[in-house]
Amino acid sequence: MIRSDMSARRFSRLFLIPASLGLLALGSCAPAAPKAPTDPRSKEIEAFTGGHTKAVWARYVGNGSDVFANFEKLQLWGLDTRDGRGARPILSELSNYARPMILPDGSGILFSHRGTVMGKDGERRTFDPVIKRVDWEGREVVEVAKGFAVEVWRDPATGVDWVYSTRDLRFTKQSSIEGQGLERFPLNDPAKREPVWDRTPISTDNIQLSRSGKRLSCLFPWPDAGVLNLETMEHRKYQHGCWPSLAPDDSLHAWVFDGAHKNLHLFTDGAEQTWVVPVNTAPGMGKHEMYHPRWTNHVRFFTITGPYTGATPAKSDSQVVEVLLGRFSPDLRKVEEWLQITDDDSGDVFPDIWIAGGELASVEPPKPSGAPRPQPAPSAAKAGAWPAAGAEPLFVWENRDARNAVDAAGSRLCSVDAKGAARFGPHFEMLPSGGFFLPDQASAEAMLAQGNGKPFTLEAVIAPATADQSGTVYFSTAMVLRQDGDRLGFGLPGQALQDLGPVTAGVATHVAVTYDGQALRLYRDGAPVTAGPAAGTTATPGGDSQGAPGQGLPEHRVTFGGGWSGAIEGVAFHATPATPEAIAASAAHWKSVVSARPAIPTVRLRGKLVEITANRPVEALDTYHRALLGYRYEVEQVLEGDFAEKEVAVMHWTILDRQPLPGYPRQLGTSHELTLQPYAAHPQLVSERQWSDLLDPLEPWYDIAPAVLAPGGE
Repeated sequence: MIRSDMSARRFSRLFLIPASLGLLALGSCAPAAPKAPTDPRSKEIEAFTGGHTKAVWARYVGNGSDVFANFEKLQLWGLDTRDGRGARPILSELSNYARPMILPDGSGILFSHRGTVMGKDGERRTFDPVIKRVDWEGREVVEVAKGFAVEVWRDPATGVDWVYSTRDLRFTKQSSIEGQGLERFPLNDPAKREPVWDRTPISTDNIQLSRSGKRLSCLFPWPDAGVLNLETMEHRKYQHGCWPSLAPDDSLHAWVFDGAHKNLHLFTDGAEQTWVVPVNTAPGMGKHEMYHPRWTNHVRFFTITGPYTGATPAKSDSQVVEVLLGRFSPDLRKVEEWLQITDDDSGDVFPDIWIAGGELASVEPPKPSGAPRPQPAPSAAKAGAWPAAGAEPLFVWENRDARNAVDAAGSRLCSVDAKGAARFGPHFEMLPSGGFFLPDQASAEAMLAQGNGKPFTLEAVIAPATADQSGTVYFSTAMVLRQDGDRLGFGLPGQALQDLGPVTAGVATHVAVTYDGQALRLYRDGAPVTAGPAAGTTATPGGDSQGAPGQGLPEHRVTFGGGWSGAIEGVAFHATPATPEAIAASAAHWKSVVSARPAIPTVRLRGKLVEITANRPVEALDTYHRALLGYRYEVEQVLEGDFAEKEVAVMHWTILDRQPLPGYPRQLGTSHELTLQPYAAHPQLVSERQWSDLLDPLEPWYDIAPAVLAPGGE
């Protein structure tokens, strides 16, 4: 069905093209072309773009697919609307042509040969990349330098073309490839390498620069997608996702591709505004997944490939995957028109498109349209009230959406990884129910090194899901914070747990503990707590008897959660004891943040399953660790809350920590009790892998019921 629909539209106009399109931000700015297009395909493309256009891509010609351009069964293809030959092979020899890019003046093509070497297990890869350059006739292939090219940018002040690259590609079993930092060199003088960024690893797709070269889009690495400010050397995470891209003008618009691989989330500079643009809407795409989104050198145009119809992109029918060119509306709020560029029975991947004069085009910052983006509360760290201690923290984790840097320069970023059935909540907080969270290795080592009687401050905001449970909130071989019954307790190794008082289900409490090497001091919501032993409990870090998870942990254990259900955020760990005044200010800040959050409506209903999205295997996750699947139910009975619709679309977790959840796929016609909240109230889901093939999409709801893995899954 998809194939025939696409074939009927091969190189036809997908919509009517306005007569004034030739004036689209190009006009007299574009240099005079040597001749007009002669073949029908080129005429159509130039009518769409407004001028001389070139395109390049890698074409897979083997069996199956190579959507990530890792291997040797590729050809390099291109199209020049002024040579009269249409789409044609530039290098027909089977080899690896990764991330082909057109030079800023359109005169040639830069690509990388990954040099992929497979391990004996058939999965683990090593890389020996080489950057190469070729002319449009394919006659002169020149090795430029060792490394992997991720971008080529022309300095508008000097006219020098700079190649941005990475040389140390990390071994990986997944498609997201990381390099150990970013460097650059002049295209015509590769020996003059200079570092650009080395504070974090980077993923290779997409890195693009603004016209001035003051910003670039990047993954720091996947899934932290955002923009690097090359003037201040600070990077800003806009969202968790993939395939970020930066506008080629100086408007500083950026996008991040979402976990559904169907939408671009666009941002103004600093993420002051954001909006969503669906990009699987071209005729013939069937609203399936897309891949390889990339801005062209013209701010109004971008390229992408699709549709991907299989259980995984790598298992999709490559014969239907084509290169598309989309044109944004002037305010970048939607794709106003599409044009299909390729027409073949092979997989076309990693396209790049150049439009003559496109580098001179620009857009104005968009005016607010509709409801403004809900803005998160100002960063506690920026406000100065949090973290509590004056010295730089050893670990700081406001929430998953925050920058979480231990210092202003961002020399080390802190993160946590969800294990088992743990996941993130609507405020990007940790929800460890059914699992636990591990901090990054550098943070874990820093916190553990502060044990053995050294001074410290630990603070966190916790909200138990129930008031009667026994489990660990924070655990390390140096200390433990846990809940027993309805009370919290904290302890050091071999000492009785000190009572922090009772808790209430769903109510957030700011907890802080300081130690100066002699005295332990406890605080609740900014007020000192009189130390006293918790009934019948002793802190024994190092074993699992106190509720710490016992599987899948590194030798030196630091975890959040373990046999405990609730929410954790605002965590900080310092090597100095904070003052009572600083702790009180921190607690006041979090009270303000939490109290300002609107309640999320919840409904409980019984529904009969009437439509499902085909179940996906774990390998469909690729680099992701969790995934949701879309189902549609006929509402049989509303058990709690207000819900007037006859049907409901629901996104369910079906894979957590790369483990399938039992009970899925569900059977059509069966009835299920559902506890739901609006999907729109859970922005943390945008970056998660998700699939929904519902034929009649409704505004989705999110299944918030606690997920349970099969025995042995945690």
